[in-house]
Amino acid sequence: MNLAVSLPSSSRPHFIETDRLVLSRPHPADAERIASLCNDRALAENMTVMPHPYTTDDAREWLETVRSRDEDALVYGIHLNIPERVLIGVISVERKAPDQDPELGYWLGQGYRGRGFTTEAARAILRQAFQSGRYAAVASSCRLTNIPSRRILEKCGFSYQGLGRRHIRALGHDEPVDLFRLSREQWQRRQRAH
Repeated sequence: MNLAVSLPSSSRPHFIETDRLVLSRPHPADAERIASLCNDRALAENMTVMPHPYTTDDAREWLETVRSRDEDALVYGIHLNIPERVLIGVISVERKAPDQDPELGYWLGQGYRGRGFTTEAARAILRQAFQSGRYAAVASSCRLTNIPSRRILEKCGFSYQGLGRRHIRALGHDEPVDLFRLSREQWQRRQRAH
């Protein structure tokens, strides 16, 4: 897989390019597009903090929080790498609490799911996270009913850690989730095997 990384003076690259995608930092100009993609009940029901309905004001608020995230947070818009880039989703690796592994999170707009874009983006951001040397492991989770998300995590080498519960804002209550973890050593072994 082609993987180009632009390294700025900070430890976060401005963009990561794969065969079909460009991962780049989200911008305020993306607010309407993000709101359009996120105003999807099925998507919100699989995300912990995403409200439904989702408005342009929600997108602007989220974009403002992204700007204030700590230096270790990797947060990127997922764009199709075509002559005029098209934002199709978001992916991140960021620490939710100081004493926990950072978490991989992602979403794609409805018309772009099921084509391997999330797996491609996840592999690219995990490569950046582990090659940077900042993370010993990355965690993730998905609702028990979210089989496509489970498959993405398995394709990326995550191992199942057990059951947990997460509050789903759009549903207004906790739901059972599968918990996953990928250590840098596991990731390195997979890289050597491929």
